This record gives sequence, structure tokens and C-alpha cells, in this order.
Amino acid sequence: MVNSSEVLLQKEDTEQYKAFMIRFKESFNKQFWNGKVYRHPNYKLLDDDRVQVLAVVAGIADKEKYPAILKTLKEHMHASPYMEKYVMEAFFIMGYGKEGLARTRLRFADMVNDEHFTTLWEGWKYNDDKFGGGTINHAWSGGALTILSQYVCGISPVTTRL
Repeated sequence: MVNSSEVLLQKEDTEQYKAFMIRFKESFNKQFWNGKVYRHPNYKLLDDDRVQVLAVVAGIADKEKYPAILKTLKEHMHASPYMEKYVMEAFFIMGYGKEGLARTRLRFADMVNDEHFTTLWEGWKYNDDKFGGGTINHAWSGGALTILSQYVCGISPVTTRL
């Protein structure tokens, strides 16, 4: 909304959206950061890598949380091939690019090294409902390529303005 209101030259709306985002970030951190990981206080299952990376990419997680988030990302791997794009992006945003590349190599190894297919699959395994099944050539599994272009090669839009 901030970007849209800026493009539309709606200064008052822009300021309201920015103020809301500050309040939201404060509230989210107060409610869901427990000192080690983002999670709902009543959630009893394993920590989840997806919540952590979305907090980083959205700018909700402050830099002092990055070492704890890094630890979580090394220990928990629940993200789908689609979500691994955001995992990799979070690693680069936090300054842990090498760790992000290592995780991507690990997570996509079965696909990349498969002797039958030269494409990326929709799920972690093909023809297996437990791992998403789906197709053997699915665009959403290529999200890491956009992150490689942007953070490793330095190729990204100079401006988003028309």
C-alpha cells in the first residue's frame, strides 16, 4: 500500500500506511517473538521456518533476531519448493548468503541430480502425495533463480516506477 500510495502521489495515505506498518511490526514482535523464534504462544508443534523467513522478508524481524532465526533455518526445513524462494531471500537479507546457498543446494539436490528429469518438480518428490506429488516441471520451484539473479549476480530492477 505504501508503494501504491507513493506512485499515486497520495502523501497523506502514504504516511498513514507507514504509521500502521510501524504499529503492526511492534505488535507482531510483542505477540509472537519469544526470544528464540516467531511462534504463537499456544502453538505446541515444531518451530516453523516459513514464519521466520516471512518476518525477515517483510521487514518485521530486526537485525538482533537474525542469529536466532539463522539457527531455526538450519534446524527446521518445512518449506515447500515454492517457499524456498523466500527462505533463500531471507538468508541474503540477513547477510547469510553462503548459508542460503548451502540450504538451497541441500533442498533441491534430489531434483537437480535426478537422472530422469531436467526440470524442477512441484513438490519435493514426484508421484508421492506425502511430498506434494504434482508435476515434474513447475515454475514455482524456480524461485531461487530470481534470488540468485538479484543477490549473487546483482541483476534487479533499477526502479519500479513507470
